[in-house]
Amino acid sequence: MTYVVSLLVCFACVFFDTDKGLIGKISTAVSEDIPNALGKGLRFCLGKRIGSAITGCMSGSVDYVINQRNPILQTFYLAIVLGAYSMVVRLQAKSSTIIRHLVPNTPFSTTIFLLTHHQVMYGYPMIPCKYLSSIHKYTAFGAVAVNLVLWYLACTVSPGIITHENLERYQCYSSDKYLFAPGRKCPTVGIVKPPRSKYCKLTQAHVARFDHFCPWLNQAVGAENYRWFLAFLLGHCLLLLYGALGMGALVMAEVADKELMTSKFYNAKTNTHVEATKWVVFQYLLFNIWGVVAVCVLCAVMCAVLFGFLVYHLLLAARNMTTNESYKWGDLRKAHQRYSKRYNAEVLERAERKAKKACREGSDSDSSDDDDVMPPLEALPTNHFNRGIYLNFMEVLRPLSLRDPPVRALEWVASPGGGGGDSADQEKEEVVSAENENGVELTKNQKARRRKKQKEKKRAETDERED
Repeated sequence: MTYVVSLLVCFACVFFDTDKGLIGKISTAVSEDIPNALGKGLRFCLGKRIGSAITGCMSGSVDYVINQRNPILQTFYLAIVLGAYSMVVRLQAKSSTIIRHLVPNTPFSTTIFLLTHHQVMYGYPMIPCKYLSSIHKYTAFGAVAVNLVLWYLACTVSPGIITHENLERYQCYSSDKYLFAPGRKCPTVGIVKPPRSKYCKLTQAHVARFDHFCPWLNQAVGAENYRWFLAFLLGHCLLLLYGALGMGALVMAEVADKELMTSKFYNAKTNTHVEATKWVVFQYLLFNIWGVVAVCVLCAVMCAVLFGFLVYHLLLAARNMTTNESYKWGDLRKAHQRYSKRYNAEVLERAERKAKKACREGSDSDSSDDDDVMPPLEALPTNHFNRGIYLNFMEVLRPLSLRDPPVRALEWVASPGGGGGDSADQEKEEVVSAENENGVELTKNQKARRRKKQKEKKRAETDERED
């Protein structure tokens, strides 16, 4: 349960990293309001000197846990994974003495369970059972080992740290003129920020194609380790699904082998016999093999949570978008909606003013007024980096900065005759890249516009020479 709550809290912090809303208020209360109130109370009760010393120690501890890179959740992850696996290998449970007897006036035997005995039950000796073969002893170990390797790779592979020396290597994207303005300089590192990069205050480095900082990995997720992060999520989803199904099979085998649904249960405390019901059988299982039931429930719940997180990141990867950029796009959409409301209100107000003016001057008068003509509403821009699902996923699996040679930045040149009102005209830009053979593919329309641009350039050079 602690693991579930902790992961849900971290999940919420990742998705709702904002000062607004319920999560923002809780975060502000935990990190600022409560510590400040507690510090004032300690200084009032213990004096300024002692209270300030205790408050300083507490503030330092809270700052280390929340605002600094630390291995706390990494250690917690290992404890949970290895602890749960040890419960599968060796489960401590309360077992029962089985007494079979013939029920009078019935042709079949009934089992009565006396819930009085205590002994140690091992998980692996329960395999093979009716629903699991002995091979699962080895496949379970292999699944845990593979996922620990994936976790280690996600923790240790560099996300793509940008420095003055390798800045050219990460010039893989051009500015989209909306989320990433060209020529912006990082005030901390002092480099010109490549588009899609961001300075991570926890890793204290500038990360290429920054996605987010994962506390379970104690690592920033960026261009060069995003594939290992997705592999980590996918592997753990499959591991948890396998664990939930395996533990469920053990529970079903326990019910079938001991014929629990056709048995009577004896309660030593009340000295009564109880007929088998689903609730009684569940209580028996929870009392006798609580470890199997606990691991089954834990795996099922965490599989659902991680699966949702995996789907979210797969959708982002399919659109060639990062978590950081999804926040920016959300802010941009909200700003565009607010502007659209003001625009529509202004259009309605001008139309009413124009109608009133026409009524006053008469229907025959020319009511056209250039001052009342609103410029067309600029459409919400589209994702500049989306190149199709296949190429987007290939960019994740084969990062542009790791290709040999690295793919250089795409140069976006405004197409001639552009500048119309709708987004299609505004987005008529041509990708011109000297590195097309390195994997940056152009669409047919982009190739046609490129050839047209080259012809116009040659024609312009010919005209200059003739002049």
